[in-house]
Amino acid sequence: MQPLRRLVENSTVKSTVFFTRKPVNSKCYVGQYNTPVRSLSSSIRHTATRSHSLRWMSAGVICASVLGASLFTTTAVHADSPSNNRGKSSFAGFRLEEVRKHGRDADEKWITKGNKVYNITDWIPGHPGGEVILRAVGGPVDQYWNIFTIHKKQEVYDILDSFYIGDVDPQDLVDGKVPVGHVDDPFKNDPKRDERLIVHSSRPCNAETPAEGLNAFITPDDLFYVRQHMWVPDVNEKSHKLVIESYDGEEKEYSLQDLKDKFKEVNITATLQCSGNRRRHMTEEARSTNGLQWESGAISTAEWTGVRLRDVLKDAGVDIDELPDDVRHVQFVGAEAYGASIPVEKAVDRFGDVLLVYKMNDKPLALDHGYPLRLLAPGNVAARSVKWINRIRLSDEESTSQWQRRDYKCFGPNVGSSNADWDSAPAIQETPVQSAITSLRDISPHSAPDSKLLQVYGLEEDSIAVEGYSYAGGGRKIIRVDVSADDGRTWHQAELLPDQSKGAKAWAWTRWRWVLPRQQAGRCFVVKAVDEAYNTQPAEIQSEAHVDLEDAQSFPLVYMSRNQQVLVLILEVVGTRCVATSQKRLALAVIDFLSNSLKDGTVSAEDGESIEIAKSCIADTFHVDPSDQTALKDAIGDQSLLSIYGVYEKLKGKNSTAPMPGAAAAAGGTKPSGNPTPSGSGPTPTNPEAESFKSQGNAAMQAKDYPKAIDLYTKAVTLSPTNPIYLSNRAAAYSASHKHAEACADAELAVSADPKYTKAWSRLGLAR
Repeated sequence: MQPLRRLVENSTVKSTVFFTRKPVNSKCYVGQYNTPVRSLSSSIRHTATRSHSLRWMSAGVICASVLGASLFTTTAVHADSPSNNRGKSSFAGFRLEEVRKHGRDADEKWITKGNKVYNITDWIPGHPGGEVILRAVGGPVDQYWNIFTIHKKQEVYDILDSFYIGDVDPQDLVDGKVPVGHVDDPFKNDPKRDERLIVHSSRPCNAETPAEGLNAFITPDDLFYVRQHMWVPDVNEKSHKLVIESYDGEEKEYSLQDLKDKFKEVNITATLQCSGNRRRHMTEEARSTNGLQWESGAISTAEWTGVRLRDVLKDAGVDIDELPDDVRHVQFVGAEAYGASIPVEKAVDRFGDVLLVYKMNDKPLALDHGYPLRLLAPGNVAARSVKWINRIRLSDEESTSQWQRRDYKCFGPNVGSSNADWDSAPAIQETPVQSAITSLRDISPHSAPDSKLLQVYGLEEDSIAVEGYSYAGGGRKIIRVDVSADDGRTWHQAELLPDQSKGAKAWAWTRWRWVLPRQQAGRCFVVKAVDEAYNTQPAEIQSEAHVDLEDAQSFPLVYMSRNQQVLVLILEVVGTRCVATSQKRLALAVIDFLSNSLKDGTVSAEDGESIEIAKSCIADTFHVDPSDQTALKDAIGDQSLLSIYGVYEKLKGKNSTAPMPGAAAAAGGTKPSGNPTPSGSGPTPTNPEAESFKSQGNAAMQAKDYPKAIDLYTKAVTLSPTNPIYLSNRAAAYSASHKHAEACADAELAVSADPKYTKAWSRLGLAR
């Protein structure tokens, strides 16, 4: 489990951004004002505007692909090919009558997709949707995939192609197509979901909790993350039955009312987390993963009410104290055919708190969360807490379902999707320790609520409050949360916030908070947690064996290259509360700035690839085309980046074009009056010798000889101390040398000397 970083930029809090090759368009959750934003990059961390509006986007990772392609490609056992079966090169194709013979009851099962025929017999055991695919065998799959739209992606098409055996005979085509009949939509009765949820797929529904839900100890019911493998089944409380099947085959049936009447009611506070939480981050930082690209919101906490599984098993005739040696697992089946299992020792442990649940936060279970009855296996991945449970079976083996045998497993760093031996790896049960920053905000002594918080921590100045959660599986308590404001160079212990969690062990996440003076904040916040077994999170990706396929919570993050400071300007775009047209103007202006930055040496050439990726991310997120010069001209006209930024600030009721506090004082002068609009032109230098030193300094920057560039720019500044170009250029050289304090001082002097000089403002943003 890695330290989770949050990166910010303001007058003292710096920012860095990871960029990936694949821009992301889905909404992310935001730390400040609970405002949903669109992701600029699939792994942007914390962001902030010059006015300290702190936002965050967290990378995510992994949960089983739903009713789509499995994570492996098997070798197809094809039906006899036309050439082998018929021995005729003139074979026109398979008649639909023959396809229909290979239906649910046939040994070999075929489907058609488009005008092609596939023998999917070997795919069925590994199909992430289980045997639901049997609905389509013997006929066309097209109408089902129109319902289960998650199939419509290249990885699924590629796997299906491996099972191709031929085409449909043209005689059976109507208007050149296979006739497709009507099928009922199994999702038509799915419940309506809260619009604030961050949706990754709608059929089936998979949506994560937004920031406002992650910032509370108990997650509101309507913001609890939703993880569905199929549709929500048609169930009701009065008719629902639960069957307990003992190891010798004996069965006993219970209604929901039976459970409520016969057994003691128990309340447990527990966190549920998809084992795929943060899969998106695994994809970005290591290698591509299949399945839903969760960020960090596939986790939520509730108070659950139900009866103990061990009590019900005992009533059903199971000797829970003297179990047969052959009984190793307890299997669970849901009404929609989902299946999973847990070790029997967890199921019958009097301190394991495994429940059959019918209430959530003191209300009947919602349909999305298992109404009328679900299993709760606290401390284990949520994939084991089966919803709509209708059968429990004691067994000598774990569940044979796809979700137990072919998903949610970890492998070594040398294993990929093509060579994974699924039977060799145990299914994931308990989760590793992890932590997340869910809120990062400025607090001021001038605000009444903030001043009270500052008093608690003995602070009187402007500060930053950092909050989040930490969680460890197996009921292990979080005993320490370490937080760093300077990219992990120094550490401090966060306050672990009290809660009223219920249960035999620590089944719920731990909320934490750290408050520090703003001036002590560096450019990157880092957090890592320690549980009571002293498990902690590795600091670097290299320190952890690569985890692929289904578990990603232990996957570490890596530090950002400091040369990518320039990308902080992009953060001004993300999540702005401006109207859409202003967002596009600002997005185009930033793209234009990034392009020019590579040309003029503002950033080093080694960051060229990141710049291009960043530009692509911005263009995709804000639906702009930077290559269309006409569109660019229409959007920003002759205005500079900072002119656009001024519009952006004014729409927020602010004005950022005045000099930064302290700039005039640093220059030894007075604060310029008014609010000039930077023109980007800058003054024309008049000292030839200074100009020569500046040109030589520019050449040194291009050669990445930053000490030499600093020396040459210093000579130019000595000859012309108030020239903003020389000061701004030296600030860039200092930034490239990681001398941020010196860069900030020079940039402030440059801004003070000429508030209209665009690059001075840009370098000040980089330095600060």
